[in-house]
Amino acid sequence: MIITPHMLVGAAIGSQSPNLWIAFCLGVVSHFLIDILPHWDYLDDINFEGSSLKKIALDFILGSGLILIFAWSYNQMIVIMMAAILGALLPDFLVTLSSLVKNKYLRSFCLFHHKVHFFKGLSFWQGLPVTLLVMLAAITFLLRVWG
Repeated sequence: MIITPHMLVGAAIGSQSPNLWIAFCLGVVSHFLIDILPHWDYLDDINFEGSSLKKIALDFILGSGLILIFAWSYNQMIVIMMAAILGALLPDFLVTLSSLVKNKYLRSFCLFHHKVHFFKGLSFWQGLPVTLLVMLAAITFLLRVWG
């Protein structure tokens, strides 16, 4: 799944977590639970060319902007929310790192990540509904918590 849904779900988890470490761990778990769902990804493989970097940056900026909008007046929760968001993003960061650094532990992690990941080659339009549903659910949860 793209970055933004992982960030939003992480924020929703962090908004309800009693502490930083639980939030981080639940964020990591949420990453795998979301990746099991049928979805579309904009990157088939990791490369650091211009168009891939632009997509990643735009996705990260969108997620960050949405988080800032929802968390602006709840700054006492920001640190815990950020821990959950970092946990939710960590698996994809480690997969990216494994393409740069050859390491048997990272390779084992990547194999695990790929086993639980939904890889069916869905088109954008086939995968978009689930992605939007995950984002909408997280946003709705955040609005109910803070609204």
